[in-house]
Amino acid sequence: MRRLRDMRAAFRAHHLLAWATALCGALAVLGVLYFFAAVSVGESLQPMYDPVTRTISELAVGRYGWLQVSAFVALGLSLWALPAGMWRRVRATVSSRLGLVLLVVCGASSFVAAAFPTDLRGAVVATVSGDVHEVAASVGYACLISAMLLFSWHFRRDHSWRHFHPVSTALTVTGLAVLIAMAVTGESVVAGLLQRTMAATLLVWVALAGVQAGRLSLAARPARSVDRAD
Repeated sequence: MRRLRDMRAAFRAHHLLAWATALCGALAVLGVLYFFAAVSVGESLQPMYDPVTRTISELAVGRYGWLQVSAFVALGLSLWALPAGMWRRVRATVSSRLGLVLLVVCGASSFVAAAFPTDLRGAVVATVSGDVHEVAASVGYACLISAMLLFSWHFRRDHSWRHFHPVSTALTVTGLAVLIAMAVTGESVVAGLLQRTMAATLLVWVALAGVQAGRLSLAARPARSVDRAD
């Protein structure tokens, strides 16, 4: 009987962990969806805002800035939920564990970006808040791209994620190419468009990784035969 109770306890713990990691994967997806929705609504609320020339961060300045701030917070939660959902679903290697750490750092940078709004493009005087925001954004982009590179390398050798490897690689290469284009062109007339392209590419990767982590977590739920035993 004691062995049976231990088996049931282990079953319930495994079952609960599977649901918890699946929930984390779902939260990663929801955070990305909220970010996209908040950016779209924020743009519609500011008729003079030009998404081609102005960056996403500039939506956090002004009357409706709170909406973009909430989007950064949601994104930070998403980037913390994703590694929580993935850590039991990816094979433990140096590349996968380092990738998870980089995702956590990226999430933290999003919270910093939310706390310190950027300066508007063309501002005469740069503020400390704007400088901190720029550093946080740069760290976040670098960490997320690096994590995607590490996972794309890892996925080709991880059976559970192998079918995601081509998609991951394509998104990573695209995001890296746009990031290089942003660095080369600087504050050009298409700076906002380039940033949106890169952000969309990177966040689609986050959402798809969350979906895959959730699917694997639900598939990992144990059978119920132990509960039915007597």
